[in-house]
Amino acid sequence: INSVQKHKTIILECLKDNDISVKRRALDLIYIIINQSNIKQIVKECLNFLLVSENEFKLELTTKIAQSLEKYSPSLKWQIDTLIKMFSLSGNYLSEETVTNAINLIVNTPELQLYTIHKLFIAIQSNLAQEGLVKFAVYLFGEFGYNLINESVSGQDGESISVSENELLDLLEEIHSKTYSNSSIKEYLLNCLLKLSAKLNNKSR
Repeated sequence: INSVQKHKTIILECLKDNDISVKRRALDLIYIIINQSNIKQIVKECLNFLLVSENEFKLELTTKIAQSLEKYSPSLKWQIDTLIKMFSLSGNYLSEETVTNAINLIVNTPELQLYTIHKLFIAIQSNLAQEGLVKFAVYLFGEFGYNLINESVSGQDGESISVSENELLDLLEEIHSKTYSNSSIKEYLLNCLLKLSAKLNNKSR
């Protein structure tokens, strides 16, 4: 592995190759050499490649990134931030397992649930076409939407950031009005609304 590590830059460059088989071989090698000390650099490069890679390669790329994050993330917060970024870039090229594992990560990390749902609420505003991100967010809004509208978080400059009940419901209505290729999004949305209806004050909507 050490000998392969020396050629990390060359391997990453091979992700740009026109030959899909070369890309796949490079991705396999990246998965071998990635570790806790280099994961931030390698994942950053992989996310850049995700923006320009062919659709047939994106699913493999996002799957490998997610698996690497599970193994080597230096912190849970960085892992969550990176997952949201990847979900915002990946279009519909995320496996069900990747989405489910991300949901389970948040459900089992109480100390970062409020941080995550606020970050998702912001991320989803300009990424409603990203189906994996929508599923991820809608599921968590169903679980923790009550916290989203009842607890504020501090922004980068120390300002208080809060989300109103109407803002959350407006977002869910906008998602409902869109057409998605993944039919399970509607199921996620219905489950979300059922969970929220028992807790929210705005019964007229």
